[in-house]
Amino acid sequence: MTSRLREALRDHAAAFRLATYKGKRSEWVFHHPTSLRTAKAGERIQTLRAAFAGATKRAKLPADLNQHDLRHRRVTTWLAEGKSPVLVQKAMGHADLQTTMRYTHLVSEDLLALVEPVDERKHRAVADG
Repeated sequence: MTSRLREALRDHAAAFRLATYKGKRSEWVFHHPTSLRTAKAGERIQTLRAAFAGATKRAKLPADLNQHDLRHRRVTTWLAEGKSPVLVQKAMGHADLQTTMRYTHLVSEDLLALVEPVDERKHRAVADG
């Protein structure tokens, strides 16, 4: 988890952990803060699709980027870094190790450039001798 994400989660918890809706606290970490047409304040957020699309647009990322692309990148990055496939499987919730291992075809030294900044590759190359 990045320090920026950790800070954002702390801010979220500080803002909403004591919030009450009709006298009750929500049991959900991520919940609707106000009632809208299809959602009631305090209820669990069912999907982040609209929020993700808005954040993607504000960040000027490619319009075809979707949430699963981030999950795919995380698996590929972990495997490229040499993390244990069994631990990656567990973290991603894959029932079968073969599902996780499908990502290994993407993990080769020439593709590592896609998931690792140039400065880190140079540092690693120097360290490896």
